[in-house]
Amino acid sequence: MNSLARTARRTLTGVVCVLIASAVRAAAIPQLRVAGGSVQLIVRGRPFLIRGGELGNSSAGTAAAAEAVPPALARRNFNTVLMPVAWDQIKPRPGRFEFTTLDHWIALARTWHLHRVLLWFGSWKNAFSSYAPRWVLDDPRRSLRAVSTAGTTLPMLSVFGRATRAADASAFAALMRHVRRIDGARRTGLMAQVENEVGCLGLGGRDRSPSADRPFDRPVPPRLLRALAAPGRRLPWRLAAHFTPAGRS
Repeated sequence: MNSLARTARRTLTGVVCVLIASAVRAAAIPQLRVAGGSVQLIVRGRPFLIRGGELGNSSAGTAAAAEAVPPALARRNFNTVLMPVAWDQIKPRPGRFEFTTLDHWIALARTWHLHRVLLWFGSWKNAFSSYAPRWVLDDPRRSLRAVSTAGTTLPMLSVFGRATRAADASAFAALMRHVRRIDGARRTGLMAQVENEVGCLGLGGRDRSPSADRPFDRPVPPRLLRALAAPGRRLPWRLAAHFTPAGRS
């Protein structure tokens, strides 16, 4: 083999290696890496700084907004958009998912070179159930409601409703499968927030339904007490002010 052929072979091998390495980086799932006491978001094998813009609560629910918002973000040098995806948006009726609007948003975000962070509005959004589908809210089997200290039923789903949790989890899993199917190769999505601000407002701190009272009245699990009292454990100050190793406040 003459020197020209050897040079060409080495060059071709180098190009192939670069292409393979680039493909591996492109296919890698975005991840958080702890290094030197700091946490870095790694995208395509490199640290990534999010310059993000957040949509309004219902903005991602319309295709028209997708035509206007991504180019406006790109012109302002944003590289990421935080976009809510609502349960009632992708599954307005039982047994059928609708991803057309979401797909349009993803396509426009790609066009303008924007990464995405998905924010799941499922059973709750800011402790209310504003984005749960009507077929869930109107079905007493699926819509165990939270109860106030006065004993009144509130317009928010209880976290102790097993059927609600199962339906919510099923819808979120379907969303993640769909995103993986359409974005698995390019991986322009960075992360997803599973639920937004679960809790109760105006209830004296918690749901007072019978389903909530039963676990609340049980003894604190010993495993939790041991973990909280472990040597070197630093508790948030609000918890530390009330916690004792015996589990009493």
